[in-house]
Amino acid sequence: MSPAEFDTKRRMLGLSVDDAAQLCGGVSSRAVNNWMRGEAPIPNDAIQALALLEKQIDNAIDYIVADATDKTESGIVVLLRYRTQQAFEESQHAAQMPFGAHAILIGLTAQALEAEGIEVEIFWAN
Repeated sequence: MSPAEFDTKRRMLGLSVDDAAQLCGGVSSRAVNNWMRGEAPIPNDAIQALALLEKQIDNAIDYIVADATDKTESGIVVLLRYRTQQAFEESQHAAQMPFGAHAILIGLTAQALEAEGIEVEIFWAN
């Protein structure tokens, strides 16, 4: 994976540099920046960590879309998004993915549902 591809994937997954550092085994943000500048090789476990998160997001979207299409004849599917890092950390979803990735998941899920002809509204979780 090239440095540009790593940075693109990181951003596509909604990860800050700090989030990527944590996800990639708790390395420093400086290490991640070095990878993205091509100043250090990107470790395979870091590449695999991004791939795993991408797979988790894809699986979650597939599950939500399948569940919604099975249950929704008409009406609106409501997706909840966390407004703050703290609210997210207090939720059951925090252990599953970084905060920024959750926002990406909600956006991609809304697109997938709308492609199936299902109306979607996104609200802040309380």
